[in-house]
Amino acid sequence: MENSARVEAEYQLQFSEFYRALRWYAWRKYWWHYCILCGSVPAGAFATHHFTKTELPGISFALILVAVIPIVLLLGVYMYWELYRKAKRQFRTSGTLSEVRRTVISHEGLESSSARSSGKLAWAVFYEVIETPESFLFFTSNTVFILLPKRIFSSEEQIHSLRALVAQNVGSKVRLRGM
Repeated sequence: MENSARVEAEYQLQFSEFYRALRWYAWRKYWWHYCILCGSVPAGAFATHHFTKTELPGISFALILVAVIPIVLLLGVYMYWELYRKAKRQFRTSGTLSEVRRTVISHEGLESSSARSSGKLAWAVFYEVIETPESFLFFTSNTVFILLPKRIFSSEEQIHSLRALVAQNVGSKVRLRGM
């Protein structure tokens, strides 16, 4: 790819895109917490019922599960609701998330500017780049990422150019679709 390869886009991030990216990130990072919770509660109920010396009259293993499984499900719903609530607050209070932004991606790195801020990041700064079905996430650390929704690109050719730039400049720390 020649040195003049560039991908340019101007966009305004929507809350649904921001929330979807945060939800994806939370599941990627914490899925095992919920799996352990879902598995340990029934296992604990089973162990309590079968390995205690004293039987609780009238309480069966099925009854314990019927009482405990809704609690586990409610905890899962609460975790997603809390994520939504925090994302909504962050999107509402951070003016830079919802303003119009112009981004240029080239062999030098990613350059972004808006009315309130501007910056340029070299490719060496990126910890990882991941493509989801709806967006590209440029991680600068394990927990901080720049979100570029795919809808901002005018053609499939721009998306292919971006994939090529990322693959060429970031190396093995990428997970892209179609590459």
